[in-house]
Amino acid sequence: ESGSMTAMTVFFPLDTARLRLQVDEKRKSKTTPAVLLEIIKEEGLLAPYRGWFPVISSLCCSNFVYFYTFNSLKALWVKGQHSTTGKDLVLGVVSTGGYTECLHLPLHADLLCCTALLFCVLPTS
Repeated sequence: ESGSMTAMTVFFPLDTARLRLQVDEKRKSKTTPAVLLEIIKEEGLLAPYRGWFPVISSLCCSNFVYFYTFNSLKALWVKGQHSTTGKDLVLGVVSTGGYTECLHLPLHADLLCCTALLFCVLPTS
């Protein structure tokens, strides 16, 4: 959990720059470092992290649901038997596949659309 949050926090500005490059065709800069410097210069030091909290919230929720699903399925399948790497891998695939397809992707897609609209396209003033 903390590793994914740290990685998302470190690399979030790169995602912000990518979104700006995709959405704003009139942007002067065309490289990621130049876009980040432009964003900081125009909007302030914290601007590359605009929209971070909803993404981190989604990440925490999805990690919780995944691990809860994995451990619940594991408890049902193993039932006192010795857990093996093969069983854990199968459960991980089932947990990830079912969870990702049914719950996470629709929520994540909505979150990305809202983040793009709220923090990249609309004026900051």
